[in-house]
Amino acid sequence: PSTTYSYKIAYGTLTSNEVSVTTSDPMPFIQFINDGAIELCATIGEMSQDVEVGLDTWYVDGDITISVGMPFELSVDKNNWNSTITLSGEESHFYIRLRGDAVGEYTSSITATSGVCDAEPLDVTGVVSQPSTFFEDFEMEGTDSYSAQDYIGDAAQWRFSDVGIWGS
Repeated sequence: PSTTYSYKIAYGTLTSNEVSVTTSDPMPFIQFINDGAIELCATIGEMSQDVEVGLDTWYVDGDITISVGMPFELSVDKNNWNSTITLSGEESHFYIRLRGDAVGEYTSSITATSGVCDAEPLDVTGVVSQPSTFFEDFEMEGTDSYSAQDYIGDAAQWRFSDVGIWGS
């Protein structure tokens, strides 16, 4: 709360007028603490890895409601997941993940609100895709078995050194 300070200066028989100064009420503040954009990915039928998001608050005494759009989910304990959670003023982080219910690209904003202020929203994106599999047969001819090899396969480029998988 605001505070009033009063003072006067006296020296010998001289005394100044009394001066009063009143400070303003502290400004409550909520801010997400995160290193860069939140980008999540999941395969259909699975959940993405969860990402921890920090929360910095000043002069917020009550609960803070954190919300995000589906198919994203939030949790305080990594056990109970919902699109809306409530943090006490002392809690400083929560987790977010992406539900892999339907293939697609998703965007939403994480919001934080208390009775006294709101945070600037934090954007989150996610992609749910079909599981992908690949097969590399590593068929390469004309080299001895322990030569360093670069192999360009169907899914990736591979670098082999001293592996002994090719015949001479």
